[in-house]
Amino acid sequence: TAGATAGATADATADATADATADATKKKPFKYPRVPNKQRVREYVVQNLDLALDQTVSSMLRTLFKFQEKARISDPLKAKQSRRIVLGLREVFRGVRTKRARAVIVATDIEESPTEGGLDSRVRGIISMAEEHDIPVIYSLSRKKLGKSLKKVKTSCIAIQSGDGAWEELKRAIKMAANLQAEWQAGIRRPNPYVMLARGG
Repeated sequence: TAGATAGATADATADATADATADATKKKPFKYPRVPNKQRVREYVVQNLDLALDQTVSSMLRTLFKFQEKARISDPLKAKQSRRIVLGLREVFRGVRTKRARAVIVATDIEESPTEGGLDSRVRGIISMAEEHDIPVIYSLSRKKLGKSLKKVKTSCIAIQSGDGAWEELKRAIKMAANLQAEWQAGIRRPNPYVMLARGG
């Protein structure tokens, strides 16, 4: 009887092991790996994104910031009165309202804030006023990358008030953005280049 019991136990253990092995080796349905969106794009961005534009904007901002800092160290009062760039929604709005802004750069991933008087309405107000005053709006870079160009943490919006030291880059960025916006208006939609990069495309 003991031998029969031992045999039954061994058979049960073997069967359980076999079942577990079979379950483990069953083919699971293939799941495509989740590709992170390297740059979330908000709906106010009425322009195709482009890596070359982002590189141009980033380079231009670094150059303008360098000259602005140099002027600030040399003569703080004079530098404040003739700033090449201003950032932050309040300062950018003022630059657009007074028509001092030559161009406005808006990050493509500003946080959602749909409440009245919130971030969304303020950003749309800046964009709308810039269009009314024929001030070019360039949608480029994430808040983090915009901030990094100016050695800040994160920046949502920047107004270029003078292109001294980087006029050619500013003109190129404005032209590139205008072409990308024309594509968008024509119904042409390019894939997000940052997602393509993440996929190895």
